[in-house]
This record gives sequence, C-alpha cells and structure tokens, in this order.
Amino acid sequence: MKPGSVVVDLAAEAGGNIETTKPGKIYTYNDVTHVGLTDFPSMLPTQSSTLYANNISKFLLSIGK
Repeated sequence: MKPGSVVVDLAAEAGGNIETTKPGKIYTYNDVTHVGLTDFPSMLPTQSSTLYANNISKFLLSIGK
C-alpha cells in the first residue's frame, strides 16, 4: 500500500483479516496506519449497520456479474 494509507480491520476482534493486525491497537507499519480496534462498531453505533451493509454489498457485487 502507499505510504500514508489507513487500514481499518473490522474483523480484528476475531483475529483480523490482515496478517499484520494487532487486535486492540492502532499502530503504523511500513508507513501504513493499521486500526485494529476490537470494539470499533460499538464506538460508532449509528454507522455500524451502514458500514456492515456496505461491506457485504461490495463483497456480493464483486463475486457476481
């Protein structure tokens, strides 16, 4: 990834989707900021459903025509 990028791992609580995720921590690795908060959805209760729905819809659109 480009330096200065930010990665938010929404699955950090279950170990994460990114190999370098450290659950419960925000840190920088190779100039990329990793957000591995385990309670991230609870910090944004009004947006958590929208974030989840957006992730699922993008996934479904990527596997279909």
